[in-house]
Amino acid sequence: MPIDRGPWNALVDDDGSNLVGSVWNKDKIKTVLLDPIDAAFGMWTDVPYNAADFTVVGTGGWLFPGGSLTTYAVARIGNVLLVALYLSGTQITGTPTYLQVRIPGGLTQGRGTAMAFNYVGGTPIVASVGYGLVEGGQIKILRDMLATPFTAGNLTINGVFTIFL
Repeated sequence: MPIDRGPWNALVDDDGSNLVGSVWNKDKIKTVLLDPIDAAFGMWTDVPYNAADFTVVGTGGWLFPGGSLTTYAVARIGNVLLVALYLSGTQITGTPTYLQVRIPGGLTQGRGTAMAFNYVGGTPIVASVGYGLVEGGQIKILRDMLATPFTAGNLTINGVFTIFL
């Protein structure tokens, strides 16, 4: 992915008089050069917790007691977005059919993607591999390929979801 050269092309050279030309400071170097370079190399960025980003479909709820959102970060490399989730000790109430995580930044996938992730939870406690399906602006988190409902109790999820934009 090429770096946007628009800001570079807008710069004006000094004529030697030190009276004309573009003024550069640390902020300009950061925003014009360093931030786009970081983005081009897919640097991980933490996503702030927002309860509205984590929902359920079906009967029940998904609660995040303090400290249960251990990792929620994204890295974008061209048209690929990686979403890393490590949710430790979240609480499921009821029996939701599946859980949903909104894709950060209002992005939506351009091609359907599916991937496996690890989870531990429920009553009785189960350690297994779940199934993640990306549709539109959501990552759908299913307990298994049959969409068996989650059961009430603690739930820990760990995985990196690959989304093709």
